[in-house]
Amino acid sequence: MPEGTPIIAARAGVVVKTESAQTGRGSDPSGNFVRVQHDDGTQGVYLHLKQGSVSVREGQRVAVASPLALWGNTG
Repeated sequence: MPEGTPIIAARAGVVVKTESAQTGRGSDPSGNFVRVQHDDGTQGVYLHLKQGSVSVREGQRVAVASPLALWGNTG
């Protein structure tokens, strides 16, 4: 998908961890990411996001289709 494409939550839950400062390959192979704890105990992780584009914070509740970040090329 093209860089800058909006990334939305596939399922509802609570944001438990984010990273948004990595550039390029960076030091973490996951790149910039958002990790969501779903109501059933599973987690969803959105990886390789564009630097500075994460729009949610840890502890925030997200609904299905909530914007999380923009697609990037990190990690």
